[in-house]
Amino acid sequence: MRTMKESQQQDIELSSSSDEYSTWGNPRNSLNVDVRTKEFYSNLLTRIINFKIIVLVALTLVVLAQVAYIAVKRNFEQLVFDDGSSTPCIYNPLTKTFRQ
Repeated sequence: MRTMKESQQQDIELSSSSDEYSTWGNPRNSLNVDVRTKEFYSNLLTRIINFKIIVLVALTLVVLAQVAYIAVKRNFEQLVFDDGSSTPCIYNPLTKTFRQ
C-alpha cells in the first residue's frame, strides 16, 4: 500500500511535463503557438484599427464642415427678442427691420 507522501510525489511527477516541447501540460512553451489563430487575430486587430481611423477622419471632416458652415452662413448680428410668446421677434441690423 502506498503512503500519502508517495502518492503526492507521484502526482507531482505526473503533472510536470517530461518533454519540454510537448503541448500537453506546458502552456508557457514558446513553440506552442497556433500560427493561423495568431494571424487571424492580427488581421482582426488591423481591421478594427483601420475602421476606427476611418470613423475618426469622417467625424473630423463632419465637425470641420459644420464649423465652416456656421462661420460662413450665419448672421451673428441678428438679435432675437423673446417675450415668452410663440413668435419671437428677430432684429436684423443690416436692414434695420424686425421680423417674426
